[in-house]
Parts: sequence; C-alpha cells; structure tokens
Amino acid sequence: MFPLNLIQGLAGASDKDIAEVEITPSCEGLHWETLDVDLSIPSLLIGIFGTKLWIAKFRK
Repeated sequence: MFPLNLIQGLAGASDKDIAEVEITPSCEGLHWETLDVDLSIPSLLIGIFGTKLWIAKFRK
C-alpha cells in the first residue's frame, strides 16, 4: 500500500477515481484516465511520489 495522500495527482482523489486504475501496456506504469495521472511503478517502489517541487512540500 502506498501513502495516497503523498502521491502527486492522487492526493485528495475519491476512492472511486483511485479504484479506476489501469496497468499500462508496458506493465511498468499505472494510469488513471479520469484523473489524467500516469505513474511509474519502479519510481513508486523507490519512493518517488511526484516532481521535486511536489516532494519538497512534504519536507518542510
């Protein structure tokens, strides 16, 4: 389980929207059509939950 409130594009999204996730054709990404969000599975696994600017918000 990932901390959804820390992931850029998913923070604040409804449970319904989050549940509508698709695996990308490469099988290396996750895609949410309704949220217009694409995330890399390898990046998530090493703790990259968004852009540097997004992540900096949580380091303060």
